[in-house]
Amino acid sequence: MRSVVYLIVVLLFNMGCESFLQEENMSYMSEDDFYKTPQDAEDALNAIYNLLTDQGAYGTSYWRVKGLASDEGIYVGNDSDILSLSNLSYGSSNSEIEKVWNSFYLLVHASNIVIEKVPNIEMDSARKVVILSEAKFFRGLAYMELQCLFNEVPLMLETTFSASEIELLPQSSKEKLQQQIVADFKSAVTSLPLTSDWGRPNHYSAAALLARFYFLNQDYIEAKTWAMMVINSTKYSLVPDVNSLFQNLNNENNETIFAVTRSANNLGNINEDLLPSSLGGSGDYRVPVALLENFNPLDRRLEVFLKEEEDEYYVVKFWDEFNESAGGLTSVDFPIIRFADILLMYAECENEINGGPTTDAYTAINLVRGRARKALINDILEVRDILPDLTELDFAQFQEAVRQERKLEFLWEGLRWTDLVKNGELINAISEVKPTAEPTIRNYYFPIPLIEMELHPNWSQNTGY
Repeated sequence: MRSVVYLIVVLLFNMGCESFLQEENMSYMSEDDFYKTPQDAEDALNAIYNLLTDQGAYGTSYWRVKGLASDEGIYVGNDSDILSLSNLSYGSSNSEIEKVWNSFYLLVHASNIVIEKVPNIEMDSARKVVILSEAKFFRGLAYMELQCLFNEVPLMLETTFSASEIELLPQSSKEKLQQQIVADFKSAVTSLPLTSDWGRPNHYSAAALLARFYFLNQDYIEAKTWAMMVINSTKYSLVPDVNSLFQNLNNENNETIFAVTRSANNLGNINEDLLPSSLGGSGDYRVPVALLENFNPLDRRLEVFLKEEEDEYYVVKFWDEFNESAGGLTSVDFPIIRFADILLMYAECENEINGGPTTDAYTAINLVRGRARKALINDILEVRDILPDLTELDFAQFQEAVRQERKLEFLWEGLRWTDLVKNGELINAISEVKPTAEPTIRNYYFPIPLIEMELHPNWSQNTGY
C-alpha cells in the first residue's frame, strides 16, 4: 500500500492533463518548466477534474464506503474489505477506506498546485480569477469530505513540502479544518460566476455546499442563510419526473447544482457494483428490505431508484436503461448536490430554528413529496393519489418527516451516512436493518489508514481503531 506522502511526491512531477502524461520524456522535465503559460493554467485545472472520478474521490470506493457503512447498503460478495464495510467491522488496513483517503488528498494537492502556481502566470485576469476560484471550491470540497470521514487530518495548503516535511505534518484540529473549508467556499462564492458550463462550479454551487457544511454541523441559521441564497436565485427547480435526473442524454437539468460529469470516454463503474447480475452488475450489493418498509409502493422514487428481484432490492438509480441497455459501465453524471437537497435542508433548518415547522418549511418539503407523486409515462404526466402535503405537525413529527424524505430521495448519493452521523442515529439505524452488523460509537468516523499511522507516530488514531 502507498501512503499519501508517496502519492503527493509522485504527483509533484506528474500532475497535469492527460495530454501531458502522453508526452515523451515528460518525467525528465523539472517543475520549473510548467506553469508558465495560460495553457499550463488550464492543464493544471483540468488535472483537478480528472481526479474527481478517481476511485476514492467519487469513484467506486467512495460509494462503497459511504453506502455500505450506513443502513442503505449490504454486501453479499467475497471481498473481505468490502464485506467489513457492510458489517461495520472494518479497521485501519481496509483498502477501500485507504483509497478514499488517498484520492481526496490527491485532489487537495492538485488544487494547491493551481492556487500556488497560477497567480504568477501572465494570462487573462478574469479567467485567472475563475481558475483560482474553482481550485478553492474543490479544495474546500475535498477537505469537507476528509474532515467528515476522518475527523482531524493534516491541513496542507502548500505544494512546496519536501517528503520529510510532509511526514512531519501534524494533524489539524476539527475547528481549524472547518475554518479553512468555510474560507475556501466563501472565496469561491465571491469570485465564481453566477452561471457556468455544465459540470463546472459557480457562485451557487459554492453557496449550496456551504449550506451543506453548516447543516452537517448543525448550524441551522447559517445553513438556512446559504440555502436561501440558492432558493432565491430562482435558477434551480425540481425536474417534473425524478427519472429524468439519471439519463445520460438528459444530464443537464435545472435541479442538479453541481455534478461530476461522465462521458463515453470517461465511463463510471458504479453500476458494475450495484446492478443485479441480470442487468450486467455483480449482484452483490443490495438495499436492506427493512429500509424500505415505510415507503408507499407507488412512490415514483421506488420504481426509478430500485429493482426488485426475488425479494431482493438493487439500486438502478444510475442506470439509464434506454441508452445503456447492457448495464455495467455508465456515462450518467453523478450529482454532488441538487436542489432537492437544498429544499429539504431548508425545511429542516426552519423547523430547528423555530421549534416547529413554518409555512416555508411545509412548502419546501411538499415540493419534494409532490414530485414523488408524479411519473411521466408515455409522455403523459401521471399524478398519483399518494404522499399528501404535510400539515399540522409538531417539531418532532416534522423532523422525522424530513429525515424520512432524505432517506429515499438521496439513496446511494453519498448523503445517508453523513445524515445519520449528524443526527446521532447511525448505530440505531444500522442495527434495525442489518441484524448481523455490530455498529458502535467508533463508526462515527473512519480509521486513518494504517500506513499513515505507521509513518506518522505522533498522530492520534480515531477512537476504537
